[in-house]
Amino acid sequence: MIDRRVQKTRKILSQALVSLILEKGYDAITIQDIIDRANVGRSTFYAHFENKDQLLLVGNENFRHILKSKVEDGELAIDFEFFFQHVAENYDLALAFFGKKGGHVLIDFFRDIIADLLMKHYKTKQQVSEKMQLKMLGYQADAVATSIIRLLTLWVEDRLPFSAKAMADVSNKMIKQLEEESPIFKVAL
Repeated sequence: MIDRRVQKTRKILSQALVSLILEKGYDAITIQDIIDRANVGRSTFYAHFENKDQLLLVGNENFRHILKSKVEDGELAIDFEFFFQHVAENYDLALAFFGKKGGHVLIDFFRDIIADLLMKHYKTKQQVSEKMQLKMLGYQADAVATSIIRLLTLWVEDRLPFSAKAMADVSNKMIKQLEEESPIFKVAL
């Protein structure tokens, strides 16, 4: 269990970061901005975090669990509805993290998680082992994951005009197309 003082300091630093993202945008924020807003010393910041990217990710440790996945009947099932619903329920934070001012850290983080899930699943399912096929599968998985995350950012920036379920359905169709329309075993290398 983390000491209460550590938890309190991390929470203050995370809150400072989020408020600054909403004001200035992630890329414009410096460590000095964060420590000034949190009213802590530089050494306190560095006792907890190496940089602002780590603060963003470690300060929100539950992010990895937001993308729940399982394999059912040989098909990869990612619970995108839970993911989009979580984003909708935390809209102000989502706007800070995924909107125009959010920077790339969380966008890259979620894209990499989705691409990794796709890569692992289809590598096993398609029994891909040849180096160039693995490379192509990696490209395809990254492209689909990038599209899904772009879908998320557009949805957030446009103030959630569609339901979480509708967004989840579109995301799952994009994953299905990876297998149906351009499966790795049909790609001529």
